[in-house]
Amino acid sequence: MKLSDIKNKKVYISGKMTGLSAEEIFKNFNSVESVLVENNNGVMNPAITWHLLSPSKFNANEYLNISYAMMDVCDIVVVLPDWKTSSGAKKELSYANCIELDIYFLDEEGNLEKVDYEDIRY
Repeated sequence: MKLSDIKNKKVYISGKMTGLSAEEIFKNFNSVESVLVENNNGVMNPAITWHLLSPSKFNANEYLNISYAMMDVCDIVVVLPDWKTSSGAKKELSYANCIELDIYFLDEEGNLEKVDYEDIRY
């Protein structure tokens, strides 16, 4: 399955932010958002929120609470390839499981794999 196969959904994008430059964050998240929007999806892109909230003013837990609220209105989560090195993305995956969102992992080639939370290996 490809990212472009997701249509008419509300999608939350999850991935690493801490330790990356603003340019890297926007490149990673916005490229995924562009494909999703082209296919009539509503997208919650936390990179935009991160930029607007000025990361220096909010700690990681406060930002995660905002991310959880964004996830509450979504149908699925698309997880970027760098998730394993992100404690925030791991917490988002756990929350996605709690609220029963479908979880899709995106690989470097743009392929998606739907996974059950129980099958995720940290």
